[in-house]
Formats: sequence, C-alpha cells, structure tokens
Amino acid sequence: MHHIFTSWFDIFISTKWTTYNHEMQSRDQHMEQLYNLDACREKAALDPSLGIVFDLLLLPLFIKLNVCFGCNLTLKGTVRLIFQPAEEGGAGAHNMTEEGALADAEAIFGMHVDPTSRVGIISSRAGPLYAASGRFEAIIDGKGGHAAFPDMSVDPVVCSCFIVLSLQQLISRETDPLDSRVISIGYIQGGNATNVIPSQVKIGGSLRSLTSAGLTTLHDRVRE
Repeated sequence: MHHIFTSWFDIFISTKWTTYNHEMQSRDQHMEQLYNLDACREKAALDPSLGIVFDLLLLPLFIKLNVCFGCNLTLKGTVRLIFQPAEEGGAGAHNMTEEGALADAEAIFGMHVDPTSRVGIISSRAGPLYAASGRFEAIIDGKGGHAAFPDMSVDPVVCSCFIVLSLQQLISRETDPLDSRVISIGYIQGGNATNVIPSQVKIGGSLRSLTSAGLTTLHDRVRE
C-alpha cells in the first residue's frame, strides 16, 4: 500500500457510492453485498458474529486472482467485513450504521494504516488508539489600511495571532496532562502585500481527543 500514495483518492469522491452486486459462492459459504454502501457479509449459521472494519481510502486497488489460500482451521461463527467509505468526513460510518451494518455484531475490530510502522507489521494496545476529530474555521473582520498608519485601521492579523495563542492555551492550561487532546492550526490566510493591513483574516484547524467528552469540551471552548 505504501506505493499507492501517489494515486490518493477518497472512495466517496471517486465512486459516488457505487456498489457492486457480484456474488461469490464457494462450498457452503455465501458472500453477498449487505447494504447500499460497500459492505460484505459472510453468511453462516453459527454464532458469535464478528465485525472487521476497513477504511476505503486508496485507489487503485490491485487484485491478483487465482491465488490459493490454505488453512486447516475452521472458523466457528460469522465474520462480517465492513468496508467504510468517506472515513474522514464521517458520512460513511453514519450512513452504514443507520443501514444496520453493525447490527448483531458482538465485537468490532477496526483497522487503519500506520505509515510509521514497518511493512507487514500489525500492532495494537489496550484502550483507545486513534482520536476522535473535528474541524473549525473562523473569519476575523477588521478594518484595512496602510501599514504606515496602523492607528487608523483595525488589524485582524494581530487579532488572529492572539486567537491562535489562546487556542493553544486550551491544551496547556485547561487540559489534564494525562488527558490526550490536540489543537492544530492548519492555515492562516489574510492579505497579500507587505505594506497593507488586510481587512480580513481566515484561520482554520483541527481538534482531536481520545475521549468523546474531551472532544465536546474542545468544541465548546473554541466556540466561546
């Protein structure tokens, strides 16, 4: 997968939620499309039911056919492979949950790529591993003017700098050191001349927390 990054596409954009109605039958097992989104279920009469979630982020997918896989272990239960599109925006998970993709699953295992791990390595740990995230944007309106007369303007650049520093203090001054949260400013846009104070500045960034309560707190404080 490391060699596909030059062709990075999101399934939501590239397929427009296209699904496939192909069916595969082998012996007593039956593979079918489960819901309107890209999901697949292997039918079996045995319990328990186990869900494994994958992100659909990289295209093209290279499939090699007629490759034999042999195993002398018989799985007792039902395995449901759930391929989640639109992972970053959240629409994929929401719609798949509404359509019942997680129904009756006694356990769910989610998988995600990690560019810091060596190829072929799968790792995990107890407790939360990946953070919940959110995004924010703000527009600071001021009064533009010439850089030689700052007293005759209302400088949105200086204001935005104070905002950025204040947002960082939500982590350093208000967050429990043992509670992992992150605020990152992704862009600051405003003005295009060295001798002109702009009339408007736009800033945007992201929030992350390993707990739902932490993310909610960050959302509330950023709004304030």
